[in-house]
Amino acid sequence: MPLRDQPAQEPFESRDLELGAALGAWSEAQTLFQLELLGPLDAPGMDPTWLLRVVGHVLQAELVLFYGPHVDVSAFRSTRPEDGLYVGGETDITPSRLTEMLDELAVVEEGDAMPNWLRPAPDY
Repeated sequence: MPLRDQPAQEPFESRDLELGAALGAWSEAQTLFQLELLGPLDAPGMDPTWLLRVVGHVLQAELVLFYGPHVDVSAFRSTRPEDGLYVGGETDITPSRLTEMLDELAVVEEGDAMPNWLRPAPDY
């Protein structure tokens, strides 16, 4: 089934399967990271539908997909003094936007700055 962007009003389950397929395709093509992809998960209530753990030499990240569709991302880079934990996310995510976000994380592993959609995590 080819990936495509679906309007937000279509059923979440269909869209979540396409997002999972996008995660799987990106994971299979990726060579920079060790990856762990879990899903589709039985997701009652607010539980995640997919989970991708990304481990590289420079970057560690976790992407969590929820019904909605919504993605939350936490990323940790410790190669620069100003680095640490970054967080971000988006609602009404599409497969193409999800792949774009993953590609932006990959260039962090190659030395680029954190993408603008990730912000330093607040100190509590």
